[in-house]
Amino acid sequence: MTESHITVDSEDFSDQGYAESTSTSYLSSIASSILRGVDENGRTYASYGKTVQGMPIDEQEQDRNDLQHAKFMLLLKGKLHLAPITEDPQKILDVGTGSGIWAIDMADKYPSASVTGVDLAPTQPTWVPTNLQFEIEDIEEDWLFRKNSFDFIFGRELLMAIRDWPRVIRQAFENLKPGGYLELEMTYPKTYCEDKSIDLETSAYAESARLLFECGRQMEVPWEASLAWKEQFKAVGFEEVTETILPIPIGRW
Repeated sequence: MTESHITVDSEDFSDQGYAESTSTSYLSSIASSILRGVDENGRTYASYGKTVQGMPIDEQEQDRNDLQHAKFMLLLKGKLHLAPITEDPQKILDVGTGSGIWAIDMADKYPSASVTGVDLAPTQPTWVPTNLQFEIEDIEEDWLFRKNSFDFIFGRELLMAIRDWPRVIRQAFENLKPGGYLELEMTYPKTYCEDKSIDLETSAYAESARLLFECGRQMEVPWEASLAWKEQFKAVGFEEVTETILPIPIGRW
């Protein structure tokens, strides 16, 4: 394990005179503006990025991210991904890494790979596998990675964050090696009841889902976005696109 280095493109701070320093003003700018974030209604949100984010970045949110990871591990029966990547990938990118837990597990599982996790805020742990690094990036901006360089790009639950999915998917395609894989995962929060035992017109679960969809529409980050991914993958040139839909049970069983 080694201490990770969180980096930010210095161009974002060039108008503040940080280009001449790499040890004082530059680092303090990260601590003062990005690390601190923006407090609103008792929660902390990212201060870096092109657009306003719908999800916070505070400790409570990182705990939710870790619990969410556990949920997906159960849902996928212990698998970290569904893409049939090789046993010795060289470069893996985790976009919207959040708490960094998926990237850490991937770095442990694939020691051959250089794993990079990117997010708008440096909320990840400092002690991580030696083949993992975290960076501050806004994936809705132009990607600065080398083209055709990643074996696998992964994004999970980019909730209330992406406004232009076709652009993100296109940039992922451009940054993958030939034969590489892009895997996106998202919860579609529409409530169903197979045995009709719950009235979806009066259910609190169904009402919460309706409110989520309304929030997404108000912020121009529709929760229905994942329904269009398959065709968007094909439109930029991906081949053999597979869509997997899994039910997520809600209740006390």
